[in-house]
Amino acid sequence: MWMTEDPSGYVVSIKANIKKFNQLTIISLDYELSHPKYLRKGIISAKTAPPSSVKIGSTKFWKHLEKHLSKIGEKEPRRRKPAEFDI
Repeated sequence: MWMTEDPSGYVVSIKANIKKFNQLTIISLDYELSHPKYLRKGIISAKTAPPSSVKIGSTKFWKHLEKHLSKIGEKEPRRRKPAEFDI
């Protein structure tokens, strides 16, 4: 996938899916990439964000969630360990 050097026109949309599983709450994130300027010109760009964008977006999301939870007095979310990936 090709992207411009300046990613400022791109918008990364994140959809959070929240599911209860036994005593756990599972949050999964879906990402979609868009470029409104290109869409207005009729250019359809790729909707899949590159891995580096997904990693940056995930880090920002979790940091913001942890900050919000600490403000309201809740403990921060527990990250799933590799052994827990098969549910």
